[in-house]
Amino acid sequence: MRIVTIAEMRAAERAAASRGITEDMLQDRAGAAVAEAVRRCCPEGPIVVLAGRGNNGRDGWVAARYLQRRGRAISLYTLPGHALAPTELAAVVADGGRVYAGEPDRAVLVQWLRAASGVVDGLLGIGARGAPRAPLAELIAVLNAEVRERGGALRVVAIDVPSGIDADTGAVPGEAVRAHATVVLGAMKVGLLRFPAAAYAGVLLPGDIGLPADAVPATGHVVLTRTMARDAVPARPLGGHKGAFGRVLVCAGSSRYYGAALLCAAGAARAGAGIVACLAAPALQAVIAGRLPEATYVPLPEGPPDCAGEAAFHALADELSSWTALVVGPGLARTEHTTRFLDLLLAERARRCPTQPLVLDADGLYHLAHHPDWWTRLGPSAIVTPHHGEMARLADMQADAIAAAPWEVARQVAMARQVTVVLKGPHTVVAVPDGPCAVLPHPNPALATGGTGDILAGAIGGLLAQGAGPRDAAIAGVYCHAAAAHQILRADERDLLLASDLPPALAEALARLRAERGDTSPGQCIPWEARF
Repeated sequence: MRIVTIAEMRAAERAAASRGITEDMLQDRAGAAVAEAVRRCCPEGPIVVLAGRGNNGRDGWVAARYLQRRGRAISLYTLPGHALAPTELAAVVADGGRVYAGEPDRAVLVQWLRAASGVVDGLLGIGARGAPRAPLAELIAVLNAEVRERGGALRVVAIDVPSGIDADTGAVPGEAVRAHATVVLGAMKVGLLRFPAAAYAGVLLPGDIGLPADAVPATGHVVLTRTMARDAVPARPLGGHKGAFGRVLVCAGSSRYYGAALLCAAGAARAGAGIVACLAAPALQAVIAGRLPEATYVPLPEGPPDCAGEAAFHALADELSSWTALVVGPGLARTEHTTRFLDLLLAERARRCPTQPLVLDADGLYHLAHHPDWWTRLGPSAIVTPHHGEMARLADMQADAIAAAPWEVARQVAMARQVTVVLKGPHTVVAVPDGPCAVLPHPNPALATGGTGDILAGAIGGLLAQGAGPRDAAIAGVYCHAAAAHQILRADERDLLLASDLPPALAEALARLRAERGDTSPGQCIPWEARF
């Protein structure tokens, strides 16, 4: 799904109309998609449909009709100026529903909401500008108050965008509906992936309305979807062995950040790398061995790893080309010894194995940014994984400028520097040199804790080791990292996690994608006890 402005969405609708796809056809598909989302979010109980002016109100009416055919009790609350014909309102009543079509009445709305399990927000569409005015603002406030009062007992599904947000800028200039889910119709509106609007949209659900793919403008930005991740995950053939699944060398950790090496190595191992080794002194080896006995080591002399410097480089130099992928940077610390190590490592890699897959993260990026021509040290098989502050240094920009246009900056850097960029944030971006950048539509503050980026860097390295290209490794790693966090929170009914919670769930997320793709061995569905 492409990410578009309002003008680009209007152009797509006009292009569809020129091919004989009528507005009624689009609205029928939109209503069906909304009804399906309501069924998933609110499987039982009465539904209130709020229908305002224009197409969103009509989409709400279509959704109401689909829900009625499935036996749901519908109350249709319309605003003056709605686009529904008297016969259409009468059809809802004829099938047992209720319709309110007078001047806005707070008491009626409150009564209906308190008896409902779900609400469909079809009050305002993508063309709305500025703060909602009375009486609409008061009705939105009533809805939000009832949702707060009833908690999870009343769920709101918005059509295309929550009413009151700016679909282009993500601004929320006044009262706005706080949705549990938003059904995104045809293409993702830019504003839904910008704050503060993203905090009002809830879970973003796809709504296919039948727009031809080439009718939607190619904007350079797409949604990072499950389908993309499923296609990107490397296979696990039955005849594979540990060598076939690659060898990852993790250069991470320091006297202040011992855990970084462990987390990074665990991410690589759980992503499926055949062998994971850590460049580590004995003290760090002891930490890792107690939690990840599967790891192997390139040993360093005794002492803090951030003080090894040139000795650390010489410990791995002779076998550098034997590693299928490198992950460098998490927790390495910011010392002159680390700078020396990284300079030697990147120079040797460029000389001996310039196409060797590399993930550069955290303190590795800090040191890299000190070189004005940093990209010349990486080559086409490298992935950089900065957060906004690190990206500001790499792009020589202010962090505020990165936050204002993260997708655009990531894409510009990827294209200009010929490197794959994973720009981390609430909506993590994967940008590649030769294609659109992919934006993850699932913000999750539970991931805003120390060490989760180390897991992600390791996971991407593990996928690279198995033969995934930089784009595929980044796409699959970012998606499965997010999916793992969601699965943990959902299973345990909590909203916080630790980075160390992620690796087992990461492996499960990857396995689910391979199973959906049909990679699962035919024998896996047969109980072990039934075999020879």
